[in-house]
Amino acid sequence: MAVTIDGFDELIASFDRYTDGYKEMAKEAVEKTRPLSEAGMKSALSSAISGHATKSGRMSTGSLVGSVQATPVKENDLGFYSVTRPTGRNAHGERNGAVAAYLEYGTSKMAPSSWREASKNNCEAQVVKAMEDVINKKVEECFGDG
Repeated sequence: MAVTIDGFDELIASFDRYTDGYKEMAKEAVEKTRPLSEAGMKSALSSAISGHATKSGRMSTGSLVGSVQATPVKENDLGFYSVTRPTGRNAHGERNGAVAAYLEYGTSKMAPSSWREASKNNCEAQVVKAMEDVINKKVEECFGDG
């Protein structure tokens, strides 16, 4: 008894279309997450700064929050990535990244105001959904009813 498989060539062609564009798809997926991770980090830093200002009586100028930027998408051996972090220096000449670290871990004169975990939690679901949307669109283009 012989087995006949109809559509196998079309299936292989669909897989070829999918794998041909995987790098562009991955880069696009990471690109879509950049504004989401910026917003999540800014929100978490704002909360940490507000909490610290309430405890210490000091007010923030907001320069730390305003300095948050996501780097352009880059590729390394592990794939595509973007890093979201505070950049530049504040009005006192201090690196904003160092100020963010002081908030996170505290100093001998200042209690920690953890913000990193909140930053991840603020945007994780949105980031995952944005990446899934890009991947699902590519899958639909390759394997959909078209």
